[in-house]
Amino acid sequence: MILEGHGTYGGMTGPSVSPHGMLSINGHALMRRGTDIAAGEPLPVPDGLATLTGERLRTLPEAARHALLLAATAPVPTLETLVDAGVAEPTVVLEPAVRERIVSFERGLIRFEHPLLAQAALASVDAETLRELHLRLAEAARSEDARAHHLGEAASGPSEEAAAALEQSGERARSRGASLDAVSLYERASLLTPDLERGTARATIAAEGAFIDLADARYADAILARALERGVPGAARAEAMSLRALVWYFQGRQVEATTLCEEALAESKPDRVVRAKILLRCAYLHGQLDMKRSGVAAYGSPPLGRQLICWISVGEVSCSLRQPSPGAVTTARRSIC
Repeated sequence: MILEGHGTYGGMTGPSVSPHGMLSINGHALMRRGTDIAAGEPLPVPDGLATLTGERLRTLPEAARHALLLAATAPVPTLETLVDAGVAEPTVVLEPAVRERIVSFERGLIRFEHPLLAQAALASVDAETLRELHLRLAEAARSEDARAHHLGEAASGPSEEAAAALEQSGERARSRGASLDAVSLYERASLLTPDLERGTARATIAAEGAFIDLADARYADAILARALERGVPGAARAEAMSLRALVWYFQGRQVEATTLCEEALAESKPDRVVRAKILLRCAYLHGQLDMKRSGVAAYGSPPLGRQLICWISVGEVSCSLRQPSPGAVTTARRSIC
């Protein structure tokens, strides 16, 4: 809402615009610009809002600013969270921010008067300060998922501790049906994994979730493209290539998909399990273009065909067992192959 006339707001003189009016104006500007914001990413903060919010924050006491930044950093800011992070009597400490209509309290929650105010508060500090805020919240976190989130955000480079925590959080998200969260967590884990081959394997899990659980081939392809760009030759990259071949097939790129799967097969030689999976994918893709060639791959006399039959049989044995142990699968493989 824009008010006529001139006045002051937050120590600034000029046309009188309510804080929510300014947020609405900037929100419409973002839509007109066609800004593409990925899921989970913070909202971009327009320069005018960042300047205005920065001025308002500078008028607050230091303790209130610190508490406000912790609240803005937390996914679900609560008074309890701030106490755990070392803020004594957060309602008292944040009273100046309440008077400035930056936040309010509601049943133990700390509510920013608009989401962009939280983002603007974070935009007022440097990257190192943000990492310190996340690290403090990770140390104080009561749940493993919250700890994983903050460890991931606090990492300034590869960190297996953060990557493992994010991977486990992704597994929990997938088990409760939160597929979009799981995909995002697995990919974030892959980006922070120091070992490149292991990072590629984690990215492949993320892409499988996007492709199968979300039915989003474009998202899956984007994840795989990023993973393959970072990856090193080996079984993990070969499996990622073969999955991308399937994604390409469902995007209408049949010939390219078959070629990519053959390249993945050539790279998978050291790992028999991965090679068996890629053989199945190649046979499927060939079958969409040339049933005769697919039949040769699946049932012919070449070693490739024999391996495929072997691993299909092992798979059938494994599936027949309710909880196949590694020893049972190994015994089946030796007996059949």
